[in-house]
Amino acid sequence: MKILERLARWPRFLAQKRADPGSLYDMRGEGAMQSGGEVPVVNMGYWVGIQTHEPEAIERAVFALFDRVAEGARIEAGMHVLDAGCGFGTNGLHLLQKHGAARVTGLNVSSVQLETAARRTKAAGLEERVEWVLGDVTKMPVADASVDRVVSVEAAFHFDTRDLFFAEAHRVLRPGGFLSLVDLVAPPPAPLRRSGGPGLDLPVPGHAHGKCVRSGRICGKSAGSRF
Repeated sequence: MKILERLARWPRFLAQKRADPGSLYDMRGEGAMQSGGEVPVVNMGYWVGIQTHEPEAIERAVFALFDRVAEGARIEAGMHVLDAGCGFGTNGLHLLQKHGAARVTGLNVSSVQLETAARRTKAAGLEERVEWVLGDVTKMPVADASVDRVVSVEAAFHFDTRDLFFAEAHRVLRPGGFLSLVDLVAPPPAPLRRSGGPGLDLPVPGHAHGKCVRSGRICGKSAGSRF
């Protein structure tokens, strides 16, 4: 299937964000979104400097997005990182292998995706440094002040609600911790786009009004937290 046809499927998820995402992704299995290579993924990628006709374009864009979120998190050697909505574990393993994380805890509501993550973790010999947890990120089965960073890649539009997720991220982060996330957002009304209203500065060329990358310390326990 062509790259653009695959990407065109994703706006439908915005309309289904209040559906049961665990059942949705379990039903789709490993075919939820393939990278064009051997790596199973569920994100639209970061396409700056990448052409859709290039070999392994999707995989390159996928990892470019992972890297952008990791850079926003300011991960340092020895840190424990929580990946909220961790998918098939591809990002979590990448955080260990490239970005210096010491440990990763991945939360997901899809048991099928977590089974894939566990297999890939064992194949990489990283079982002692990763914990894959079936759980809701708005009710994290994680102790207070127990992680250094929280990341989330194109999952927050499923969270019911984002306010609760931010509150939980605030709870589990150690003092001075960072949250870094990228999320899909629906296009604002045309009059608002033309007016140049607040909140429309989306930093991904080619996906304006479709994606938003933000990182920073959580200063409060609501969606109004400053980033």
